[in-house]
This record gives sequence, structure tokens and C-alpha cells, in this order.
Amino acid sequence: MNWSNSIIPTLLFFVCTTIYGQNAKNESWKTRFDYQGQVIQENLDKFKSSYNWDGKDILLIHYTYSNYKCPFGKLSKSPKRRLKKQKSQFIEFLSEIDSSEVSVHFVEKDEELGKEMNELDPDFHGDRNQFLAKRYFDKPTDCIGIFIINSAGRYYQKNYHYYKEQIKYYDAMLRQDLRMRKMILNDSI
Repeated sequence: MNWSNSIIPTLLFFVCTTIYGQNAKNESWKTRFDYQGQVIQENLDKFKSSYNWDGKDILLIHYTYSNYKCPFGKLSKSPKRRLKKQKSQFIEFLSEIDSSEVSVHFVEKDEELGKEMNELDPDFHGDRNQFLAKRYFDKPTDCIGIFIINSAGRYYQKNYHYYKEQIKYYDAMLRQDLRMRKMILNDSI
């Protein structure tokens, strides 16, 4: 009788901690990023001028390495088809964040393809002089990546497939950073 009284609570403890551990483990992917930090002022100015980023708190760049290591097959070389597919897929990603304060741009590593797409939609760009490829997307692990930065230059970057929960997390952290900076600035005045 004593044996069963001690084994049931012990077994229950192991089941509960395993379930909790799995939930915690399953949630940790939301906060993963490859890089984060602060860009130098010169690069922040380049972002602002290259992507007409004025007045919004957040700049979000969906970066495509063309067909490099793309696990879901080759991307269309047709600028029109590629643009349509990328834009329609990305709309869902923005559904859970306040996109009114987010400037969204799509950048192709292939500068020529980006130029053709830009003629169809001003939110698409080529990576002019490989600015992003040389500084931020220099270690590709897949054919896409994301770069999200706030107006103060704080950023998060993911060089692989990402999920809307990750974008939501990065967005929240960058907005929190802006609020903290504002509070510090107001306290020092």
C-alpha cells in the first residue's frame, strides 16, 4: 500500500514536468534569432534612404538569396510570379502585428531581378552593391531571411525560414526598446 502511494505521486510528478518541459521547449523557438544588435549610424542612414523609411518605427526586410539552398524548390525567375507569390505569402505574417508602424520591403540578392521587380512594385528591391549580403546576410543557410530593425538601429535577424510568431516577438522587443529609450530620454530632460 505504501509503495503505490509513493509511486503515483512520483509518476504524476514526472508526467507533469515532462509536459511542462516540452511546452517550454516548444515555446523557445519563438525567441530564436541568428543575430541581434545595434547598427552603426552610417548603415542606419543607408536603410532609411534605400527603403524610403521615414516616420515608421520598424523596418522589416524579407531577404531572398535567389535560388541558393532553397529546400522548397527553385524560385520562379519570372519577376511577376515571384513578386505575387512572395507578397501573398507575407501578408499572413503581418496579420498579428501592428503593421501601420512597419515599413515592409522585399530585397533580392540578385540586383537585376530586384530592379525588374521594383518596376512592378516599389516595395521590391535589388540588393544594391550587395549592401545587405556583405554586412548582414553573408552566411546564408537557406534561400530566405528576415531583418527587422527599429528607428534607433536595434535589430534582429533570422537567416532561415521564420514564423509569424518570431516576427511578432522581434517586433515587440524592438518596440519595447524604443519605449525604453524614450523614457530614458524624457527622464534626462
